[in-house]
Amino acid sequence: MNPNIKTRHFILVLLLALLISCTGCLSSFTRVHSDENKDMEKKEFYRPCEEELPEEIKEWVNRSLSMNMGQSKIYEEELYILVTYGERPTGGYSVKIEDVISKKDYIEVEVYFKAPEKGDLVTQAITYPYDLVVIKDPPSLPVKFKVKGDEDFLRVLKGIDTLEPITAESPRIKVFEPSPNEDVERGFEIRGISSVYEGNIEFEIYDDEGNNYKGYTRTGEEGWNYFRVPVKVPDEIQGKFSLELYSFSPIDGSKESLVTLFLNLKEE
Repeated sequence: MNPNIKTRHFILVLLLALLISCTGCLSSFTRVHSDENKDMEKKEFYRPCEEELPEEIKEWVNRSLSMNMGQSKIYEEELYILVTYGERPTGGYSVKIEDVISKKDYIEVEVYFKAPEKGDLVTQAITYPYDLVVIKDPPSLPVKFKVKGDEDFLRVLKGIDTLEPITAESPRIKVFEPSPNEDVERGFEIRGISSVYEGNIEFEIYDDEGNNYKGYTRTGEEGWNYFRVPVKVPDEIQGKFSLELYSFSPIDGSKESLVTLFLNLKEE
């Protein structure tokens, strides 16, 4: 055999052996090789079957579907990462978690949004696209989202760790409590999240006799911001009354994102 051929054959065998040995040492993290990204590691994840999701996770996903939002949640030592596109007017929209990268101080989740192009044939029905992935043995780091594709931003929860059950809602205001037709004290709290213009939420309490009380609270302007508002029902109001929460339109000053709750005042 030609000596040069034998030499090349030996080098190829050696390189193959080195490749196999390196591959066998890969953990659930895949290191990104570059000086610039030496503190970055890609994290492996999987997409769970919807039918096999724990009930707590199913409920969490379902109450998130109407909102554009990125969230994360630890459940039984696994990290669930959920991205919801929100309510879309037709089919053709999609969202995909493409990469999960552990950095020095946080976990970066790369999210790709796709909207239908003009002329695309799409389902003529309201849709709620989302993507959910799970990471085993996650690092104890906060999660941040990096948006790509046809959207410029993704809202996140602010002021609260996890999304609570929603009792009443509009597109931009979600109420945790009180619940519709609940019996409340004269002094009670309104809690929820909002993503409204300039962060201003107006509220009104009124009854069938024309008694009326107005107030407002201010939350953050970006993201889904937690609010907690103490309310005192006026002495003139007895029995049943209505509670409205809304924001003012920046275009014409009309009420928008209106949520109406019918409540009952407890006997004193």
